[in-house]
Parts: sequence; structure tokens; C-alpha cells
Amino acid sequence: MSARGLMRGLVGAIVLWGSATGVEARSLSDQINLLFGDRGIVLTDVPTPPDPDAPARNPTVPHDAHFTSASLATLGLLVKQLAPNAADFPAISTVPGLTYRYNPSLQVFERSSESLGPVYVERPQTLGRGKFDVGLSYLYIDFDELDGKDLDRLSFRGLRHNDCCTPGNVPSPGLPTFETDTADLFFEKFHLSSHVVSFFATYGVTDRWDVNLLLPVVFTDLKIRARAVLNNESLTNTHFFDFDTQRRVDIRSVDDDTAGVGDLLLRSKYQAWDDERFDLAFGLTLRVPTGDEDDFQGIGDTTLMPFFALASEFGRINLHASSGIEVNFDDSDRSRIRYAGGGDAADC
Repeated sequence: MSARGLMRGLVGAIVLWGSATGVEARSLSDQINLLFGDRGIVLTDVPTPPDPDAPARNPTVPHDAHFTSASLATLGLLVKQLAPNAADFPAISTVPGLTYRYNPSLQVFERSSESLGPVYVERPQTLGRGKFDVGLSYLYIDFDELDGKDLDRLSFRGLRHNDCCTPGNVPSPGLPTFETDTADLFFEKFHLSSHVVSFFATYGVTDRWDVNLLLPVVFTDLKIRARAVLNNESLTNTHFFDFDTQRRVDIRSVDDDTAGVGDLLLRSKYQAWDDERFDLAFGLTLRVPTGDEDDFQGIGDTTLMPFFALASEFGRINLHASSGIEVNFDDSDRSRIRYAGGGDAADC
């Protein structure tokens, strides 16, 4: 079997396995979004005792799901922020760090590249006309921060009470309200990690022009333990997850994993300048949303990024830099500037 056929078979088997194991399961984002149920933080049905001072105006009122909108909105916002960040995996360079050329006179392979270069910084060098390079890379990502905040210590305090407890949901003078009651949500554990195996292939159309395809296969693991706490500040004191035990704390957890393909990258690069001390290339990267955004394996948007790659040598020091403007066609607010840099030093 050819290398290309083997790659296709492996990717297909992994994807089919991931799909078969999670046919009836909720996506990972749904499990976060609906952590406390599809109605948010829900309480048991508890009748409010009649008010002896106003019996005619205060009948028994069912007490259920009074933090729905606040808790659902909070978890929904968390998922919305997580999805594009957790699935944005860095891509390796379109050309290998080490290349060798066969010397027919000596009948040996000799190293043709002087610098290994940073793995995740695009290099301006190209393969050369008619050359074909295939391979795979492995990347482990432990997504433990969001906007500089530790996910293991993430908390949302003061979730507002839905003031819905008067008969017919119509406020009435003299009836108690619960506007001062709140709920707090704490994440005691939030573990989101990905094992990313990227299959890539590069072909040299000319000596200066390469085209590249990169397809990641992603294994995503999610473990969550969250705690909701009710704060009863009103005089009625009726907010409980279990009225019989008067329990005010509810703990929920998630432990699940999934596998699937990530977003497909189609890249093209042209080397505009090449000499002993300075190399420059320009290129384009098209990102196709083939990954599942709900399982944090794709960003869900189509993007196009023009970029440049620069490399320079200063004696034994080799410096590399790349940058580009990523235009998001589905959500312009997610358009951004990407940049990377690095260097290495030769030992001889």
C-alpha cells in the first residue's frame, strides 16, 4: 500500500471509531453548556408557605428553576470563548527542519540545510521542483487558561435570581420577592487537553513555489467538576436543591473524550529572495472548517491568511520570523494578526 493510501486508511479508521463511540453522546461543549441541566440551575419544587398576614394574596407558589437565565447565559458564554481558542492548534512549517541531498560522487546523503529552525515558525525555504515531502507531527495541548485566568479556579459569583415567584408571574404588593438571592458557580476542576496528530504533504511546483496540505486528527479529553452554591438572603429562605435536607450545594461533573479530524489547512508559499544571509518568502493559508467546533476540534470558520516568512544568519546564530493577517470570512471580529519567531545556534 502506498504512503498516501495508508494515511487515508488510518485517518478514516480513527474518524469512524470516534463517530461510532459517540453516536448518542452529547458534544463536549453541550456537556459544559448543560452542566446543570437544560434549564440551568434547577431547584426542587418547594411550595412557599402562606403568609398569615395576607392569606388571600399569597397562595402556594411552586419554586422551581429560578436561576435559569443567569446560569445558562454564564455557561454559554464560557463555551463561546473556549471553542475558538481551544481548537486553534499551531501548525508546523511546510518544509522539514532537516533536509539531505544525495551526493552521487561519494554515494552518500549530505545535509543540505544549515539550520534546523523552530518547528512552529514558517521557514522561507522551499523543497524544489518536483520534490515531495510527507510526514506527521504530534502535539499535546493542555488548555488550562482562558484570557489569563486559571480554568481550575474559574468562578462566577452572584448569578441573579429570576424573580418569577408571584402567582401568575405578576408582582403583587405584600408578596415576598427573591431579588437579593443569588447563586455562585465554582469550577473545582477544569481539564481540557488535546492530542493532535497532524498528517502533512508538501510538493515543490517549481524551485521557489511549494504547495502544502495539513490535516490534524484530534483526540480531545474533558474532565470537569463544578459546584453551585445558593445564597439565601431573603427572609423566605426557600432556595434549596433538596428541600427535605435543605441542601444548598450541588456538584456536577463531566468525564468524556472524543476523536475526530481538525480543520484542514491548504498552504502555498513562494520564495522571493534567497542568498547566504537573508531569505524571504510570501504565502497564503486557507483554513477550511472540517473540524467539529462543538468538540473543540475546529474553530468553525473559514479563514484566509497572507503571510511572510523571514530567516537570517549571523555567524552561528540563525533567526526566524513569520507573520500574517488572518481574515475570518464568517466572523470579522475573530480576524487577527498572527506572528511567531525563534532562533537556533549551530554547535560547530
